[in-house]
Amino acid sequence: MNLRKIPTTHYEQTERIVILLGHPKSPHPPFSKGGRGGICGGMLCASKSNLLLRTFFLLAALALCAGCLTAPETPLLPGAPEDLDRCVALFPSEPWECVHTIEADIQGGMSSSLLGITKGDPAGRKLHTVLLTPEGFILFEAEQHGDTISVLKAVAPFESPAFARGLMEDVNFLFLAPQARTPTWGRTADGAVLCRWESPDGSRKEIRCSAGVKITLWDRSGDLAKEALLTPPFVKGLASQMELRAHKPAPYKLKMTLLRRTP
Repeated sequence: MNLRKIPTTHYEQTERIVILLGHPKSPHPPFSKGGRGGICGGMLCASKSNLLLRTFFLLAALALCAGCLTAPETPLLPGAPEDLDRCVALFPSEPWECVHTIEADIQGGMSSSLLGITKGDPAGRKLHTVLLTPEGFILFEAEQHGDTISVLKAVAPFESPAFARGLMEDVNFLFLAPQARTPTWGRTADGAVLCRWESPDGSRKEIRCSAGVKITLWDRSGDLAKEALLTPPFVKGLASQMELRAHKPAPYKLKMTLLRRTP
């Protein structure tokens, strides 16, 4: 995967989104406590330095942990063609934009609240993601087209290629349909729909649909890399609640609540 750093230019669109969410007339509670004028009332919020410090330690510590589980072989009963459609329908098929609140937790009890903005074009395999503090301070912004990641802005220590690659892998995992070999699908013994995609590198992505939805990624060694639980109701195809648990190369958990999805 290729990464390149391009100069920071303007972030008017991102700022408009944050200002909208923090506007007194917005249907959602405001994120900023800095009053009127700009993302944070025209000046840095007093609590911003503490929040940034906690966020820096939280995300930087992700590189210090590790863990793994081995992939099970779940036998499948024959399924219907619409079972595969049910799995694929979990991912947007047209260009979209969404805003989430994010509660990030890692081992050791460290946690932080963040705001995530994601835009995608499934046909072109394009993604644009922004990670912000609740006050609207941009911590990280990047675009991805195919395997190429372009970092637009990154606040230290988030400028590392490993962080950019890991974050964009999470966004791919949650929002883009698998692009791998011909899938296999069927029903488990308890009647759940299970779809599998095997990648050329040996990794495997599985989607299990029953009362809820679970997406799982196994790496080329057969170890559990990450999994996500999607909770209904679904808003224009996106789950209202998502919980991502990463196991390799670093364990952490992200609880995401959908605030807005357009169009």
